[in-house]
Amino acid sequence: MKRWQFIALTSVAVALALLIFANLSVSLWNQRLVSRIAQRQNGARQALQAEALLRQVTLRMAQLSEQDPGLVKLLSKNGLKATILVDGKRKEVP
Repeated sequence: MKRWQFIALTSVAVALALLIFANLSVSLWNQRLVSRIAQRQNGARQALQAEALLRQVTLRMAQLSEQDPGLVKLLSKNGLKATILVDGKRKEVP
């Protein structure tokens, strides 16, 4: 093998090794990003589920506050408001 062939082959091998290293680095970085995105999506999904549940709890408490004045104070103290139907009319509680 001539010297120029050895240098060319070594240069190609080094370039390929660098490309493989870069590919592995980008792949690991991508896996970390995908993991973070999945965690954030899961958190957002759980927040939406909790929001729906809390909305239902607030509505039920507002409906019960029609019968319990202490519950009205508790709702207003915590800044919770809801609109319920009473005798076919909308009513803001508390």
